[in-house]
Amino acid sequence: MRKLKTLLPYNYFHYYAFIVLIVLLGHEHLAGYLLLLPFLYLIKGYSNKWAVIAVGLLSYCFIEASYFEKKPPKNNVFQVVNLKEYETFNRYIVRENNHKYVFLSEDSYQIGDYIELNYTYQEFEETKIPGGFNEAHYYASQRIFYELKVKNSTLVKKGFHFNQIPYKLKTYFKDYEEPTKSYIYGLVFSDNVFEPDFKDSIASLGISHLFALSGLHIHFLIIILGSLLDYFKIKKKNLIMVVFLSLYVFLTGFPISLLRAFIMHLSYLALSKKGFTRLDSLSLSFIILLLINPFYRYSYSFILSFLVTFFIVIMKPRKGLKGFFLIQITSFFSSLLIVSNLNGGIYLDGLLFGFIYMMLFPYVVMPLVGLAMIKPLSFITNPLLKGFSLSIYQSSTTFKIKMPYVSLLIIVIYIGLFVFILLSETFKQFFKRSFILGGFILGIYLYPHIDLSDTVYFLDVSQGDSTYIKGSFDSCNILIDAHTGTSDFIEGLGDVTIDYFFITHGDYDHSSEALEVVENHSVKQVYTNPYDNSSYINDLKPYGLKRISKESITCGKIEIEVLGPLRNYNNSNDNSLVLKLVLSDKTILFTGDVSSDVEDELINYYKQSLKSDILHVAHHGSSSSTSSNFLKYVNPKQAIISVGKNNYYGHPSNEVIWRLEQENIEILLTSEERTIILRKYNLR
Repeated sequence: MRKLKTLLPYNYFHYYAFIVLIVLLGHEHLAGYLLLLPFLYLIKGYSNKWAVIAVGLLSYCFIEASYFEKKPPKNNVFQVVNLKEYETFNRYIVRENNHKYVFLSEDSYQIGDYIELNYTYQEFEETKIPGGFNEAHYYASQRIFYELKVKNSTLVKKGFHFNQIPYKLKTYFKDYEEPTKSYIYGLVFSDNVFEPDFKDSIASLGISHLFALSGLHIHFLIIILGSLLDYFKIKKKNLIMVVFLSLYVFLTGFPISLLRAFIMHLSYLALSKKGFTRLDSLSLSFIILLLINPFYRYSYSFILSFLVTFFIVIMKPRKGLKGFFLIQITSFFSSLLIVSNLNGGIYLDGLLFGFIYMMLFPYVVMPLVGLAMIKPLSFITNPLLKGFSLSIYQSSTTFKIKMPYVSLLIIVIYIGLFVFILLSETFKQFFKRSFILGGFILGIYLYPHIDLSDTVYFLDVSQGDSTYIKGSFDSCNILIDAHTGTSDFIEGLGDVTIDYFFITHGDYDHSSEALEVVENHSVKQVYTNPYDNSSYINDLKPYGLKRISKESITCGKIEIEVLGPLRNYNNSNDNSLVLKLVLSDKTILFTGDVSSDVEDELINYYKQSLKSDILHVAHHGSSSSTSSNFLKYVNPKQAIISVGKNNYYGHPSNEVIWRLEQENIEILLTSEERTIILRKYNLR
């Protein structure tokens, strides 16, 4: 142990964790490396500073090398190592030579089965819209880099995998009543199967972390187990606790936050008498987990678990009510912007209710869940857990301070300001610094209203259309069409109001989220063409839907000309709204899904008035639209094509691409560029 003491830099291990963290931040955003300057100044007096720098260099190499493990599958036989059952399909995680892959199927297999697959594969998609879900990062955190598109599958033979054990244990509780089953699955097996409405309620109260298996729960288990061992005066207490916790972490499938708490507890248990601090144990667990899987850095469980625990450790809260309150305050404010990104804003009620439920959880809910696992007692515990869930529903709030989605850089600055407050030496200094942090948060909230740029977002909504136009200083916000992902994008903009929502026509790929947009966001006016009576359009009638064909509208400094439809073409595509927008010094023409026949009529009616700087190409680049003659009259410098990757229609057609190239028009595809953002600073 003495030799180990010389190898491990007790009381300074956080230096090594900090430099690894800086490398991770720098890898995601180059500005993160700027943190090296204050950090190197901090450690200049540390005797082993070169060892810290060496660890930083090694971690950089390790992260770069980790990308080489992204290997596509080679064979056709895989072993099922995990599965998630849904109502109409199953999600399988399979293994081939220590590499994992995922696929969806209606076929039924069990963990451990060897199956033969006829498949193609593809990499997961990165974020398609600003602030959207990053599928690639989500699966990378599980060391999965490819999705299999399975045509058919066959069982080869039965087999064994250790994940069968927790899976079979869970089946014992499969017939339990709700909500007891969800509580057991979530708080014992780390399988979050709570209803969506319940998840929304706990998110609004800021207590989602209580319902995800974490260090809080393992700390509770340690206290209970330690008390029982002390009560019965059992020897070798530490050994029994280590064995029990090791078995429990194994049976729950090694969830990240539980692993963090487990490594922390073991290292502190083994080395605390030698001077090893809780900050040392947290730093050690941080480095160990990243060695196990460097892609854990993409997991919100990993980020929040370490961030919140770090601040709780350095704050050293006391026991009792004051301690609970300090933990809640620290957890709430240290994770504020990350949780805001996840929830689309800040629920201030969560500060109070989180404190109340945090006190109730270890002394009421956890014991009830433990008793509920004894089946004869479930008739007692189930009504009590139902009552607890009901209290959450009744306490939840829909009042939310909407916040725009913020970048990693903004989050780092916020945490730096939070640390700046904690370093205050007097209450007066603390008060002044808190105002700085409050001003920073207020600036984030107000940003959509004070941004001086005119911005156009051609959203990547796969094989569909959606464009958002934001006028400078929040003077005008326009949405044109709304396919899958549009509502989430608007949620990430913060507290904004859509002045005009134009739906070119009622086809699914242009209006699938139209109802969701008007129900969940502030929309002043909804417009569509006069001839569309599709179900998506009719659903909007209660929301003041208006129909237009030829009209001029002024919105802030943005001029909107509705050029069509010129008549009823008895075809949903040809009846699309045709819109010409003028903002700053740019003119953009939106043509919906009109065909070349309609384009010819537009030429005859408007002639040179069609000229625009940017053309939003009709019908996702279909060969039936965007004629050479139309391009000559519009004469755009850029052509935007909203199109999905590997779509079934062959969009955009080679013929349309050839026509655009013949006119020397720059071509931008959402399938390649993802969301295309055009920004112009308007200083007039």
